[in-house]
Amino acid sequence: MRDLIEVIDDIYAAGADFSLWGRAMAKVSDWVGVDDAALGVAVGDAIPWLVAPRTDPDCLKTYPHYQSSDIVWQRIVENRSGSAIADYSVIDRDDLKHNAFQNEWSAPQGYHHRLGAVLFDDAQSRAVLILPHRAAIAREQIERLDAVLGHLRRALHFSIGQSHETGFRNLHNALVETSERAMLVMDCTGRILSHSTAAEGWLTDQMAVGQLGDLARLLSAGPAALPLANRTIFPGINLRFLPLHGSAPPPVPGCPAVLFYAGSLNDRMRVQQLRQQFGLTLAEALLAMEIRRGDGRRAAAGRRGISEATARTHLSRIFEKMDISRQAELVRVIGEIT
Repeated sequence: MRDLIEVIDDIYAAGADFSLWGRAMAKVSDWVGVDDAALGVAVGDAIPWLVAPRTDPDCLKTYPHYQSSDIVWQRIVENRSGSAIADYSVIDRDDLKHNAFQNEWSAPQGYHHRLGAVLFDDAQSRAVLILPHRAAIAREQIERLDAVLGHLRRALHFSIGQSHETGFRNLHNALVETSERAMLVMDCTGRILSHSTAAEGWLTDQMAVGQLGDLARLLSAGPAALPLANRTIFPGINLRFLPLHGSAPPPVPGCPAVLFYAGSLNDRMRVQQLRQQFGLTLAEALLAMEIRRGDGRRAAAGRRGISEATARTHLSRIFEKMDISRQAELVRVIGEIT
């Protein structure tokens, strides 16, 4: 019983902090007695968020290419029972002999059997938990997964709902409502969530808005594959976009996914872009913005209220993450984020 309580504690900890879902999935797999636990959120045909702490990261990156042939996953989704389902109860093993997903993705990792459950499923998105295992699934493992499914549902709903409410409110207040520039926020389905007064003229061009929606859906499905770039959707306007969700939480309908804007970024947005594009921490991004003023590391450290030694450490990490070696290069890169 103590082991179960610890697993539940980790699940709710992940509900409060999205970065902890990997640890929670590892605890769930240990509790159930399987090799791994993969939690994914699907929006339409895309899977914008997937965490599986014990799966080879390189294999995990290729999963979206195989997902359409993952017939066990499809059968579990079709079942929609909300309870734990073993693969043998939804598909005959003979049906897997010539299955691309089973032969090219699952079997090479040693995963021959799977247990799974649908955590939620509505008209726009679904969350599915899959537990791969080398050996056949036993009845006790099904019962153990059933014991934590309710907690997983509640924690995931809370996690997504919290990020939606807080993220949208902060984004709207900080970037859109008070902006003098044309800005427009869309969710992963291409629906407009908010816009600045200066962007109202954009809304009269339905064809252009449709193009923005198509781009928002592409970015939500794989933002890392599309660099920040100009778009000529609106004639004569230097239009840019900024993916907002990064790696977590998953983009779901109603959550801010992409910010489209015209003109230059303000400093707050540059800090956000530095963090998303280069993986800087908040402290590193803020120091980078101070270095940009050009009066040296000591002055930048003073304005940030940190020691010069700390600033030196931050700067070393900034250079490593941005693949540069001099402060002048840092200033140039930040200047190119316009």
